[in-house]
Amino acid sequence: MVAVSLGTENDGSIICPSNFNSVVGIKPTVGLTSQAGTIPAPPRQDTIGYGMYNEVMGYSCITLAIKEEVEDLEKAGITVTLIDEATLKEGLRLRKSEHAFYLGWAVHSFRITNAGVQDMTQIHTHMCYSNFNIITHSIIDMDIDVITIENSRSDEKLLSIFREGVKYGAGIGPGVYDIHSSRIPSTEEFADRINKQFAVLETNILWVNPDCVLKTCKYIELKPALQNMVVAAKQLRTQLATDKAVSDIAYVLDAIVGFAYNDAEATGKASNYIPIGGYVQSNGAVVVDYLEIANISTILTSTLSGEATATLAEFKISLNAYLKELVASPVRSLAEVIAFNKKFADLDIFLAAEATNGIGDAKNKAIWNFVELARNGFVKLMVQNKLDVLVTVGSNASPVHAIGGFLAVSVPVAYMVKGCLLAYVLVD
Repeated sequence: MVAVSLGTENDGSIICPSNFNSVVGIKPTVGLTSQAGTIPAPPRQDTIGYGMYNEVMGYSCITLAIKEEVEDLEKAGITVTLIDEATLKEGLRLRKSEHAFYLGWAVHSFRITNAGVQDMTQIHTHMCYSNFNIITHSIIDMDIDVITIENSRSDEKLLSIFREGVKYGAGIGPGVYDIHSSRIPSTEEFADRINKQFAVLETNILWVNPDCVLKTCKYIELKPALQNMVVAAKQLRTQLATDKAVSDIAYVLDAIVGFAYNDAEATGKASNYIPIGGYVQSNGAVVVDYLEIANISTILTSTLSGEATATLAEFKISLNAYLKELVASPVRSLAEVIAFNKKFADLDIFLAAEATNGIGDAKNKAIWNFVELARNGFVKLMVQNKLDVLVTVGSNASPVHAIGGFLAVSVPVAYMVKGCLLAYVLVD
């Protein structure tokens, strides 16, 4: 499989296949890439772009089998599902140059397994002792609700990895009970271990659980140990609730501070630290929603916008010019192509294009029509709202960027029910 492939597009020929095949597709602005050596049909819209193999594209039959089982569990009323032992570290290739590809593929496959469940269904996974520092980004990309890890014999050394560098924000359950030992920890021991974890992890992401392989323990040892663990967790949960109440008071105080005219002397100095206009988001993108491109129904219907009429005429002119320039070819015009392929292909478009006679008044009117549609639709929307990028779901809006020759990028971001791709198309 190639990493990058070139193609041409006038209306969706790059963006649509990219959308359906989970690859990144880029259609440059018309004129930024050379049309030499291609059949620009029509040259007013045609541009060379490329599709890139998405490193997290492929997935196996095992992935789909797990996906089906996870969805069956949800249908049976299960709201928490553990998809065990995602072997990210164990499966790494020997060559470091292949690590990114493998991790991307593995994470993609894992996400497919739970792509069809509802938001309220929690997805957990478990990993044994591992060198997490080289796979932290991949664990985050797995988009799990909770990860449980072996921890009881590492003295919380593994946990610092989830706080240093890239911050891990999902739930994490470090083991607090070494199930390989027959000793039964007391409630106090469990509480001490959990408090040590509080020193490393935020309380809102911490889950209390034992290490794995409970099935190897004797029931007479396992039951009292788990009972002590639950008691310790409940005690600390009560303590945290009290601490949160105190924290909430601080939030209330923060909300009511500020300059007061009736007490200018006392509040004036402190108010200098309050940003003008209040505390607003200063980083990231600003989303402008609920916008509508003028005449969008006409733009999306090629027979109404004039795109179909103009494209047929330009197709014949462009194809004839291309064929005449070839050093050796059995055909030199659209008419000869039609004669050559009559027995083997659907020639509706060819015949319709052959019936045209250059760019006449009707074709010029059609071209002017969709130029105006682009100017009063997409361009006007971008200028009036001071937008940098228009984001749409899927590739259905390809005529919007086609008739104006605008840049478009298809980016696969997620999968909907039954593995169907959800891609965002960025138009600029």
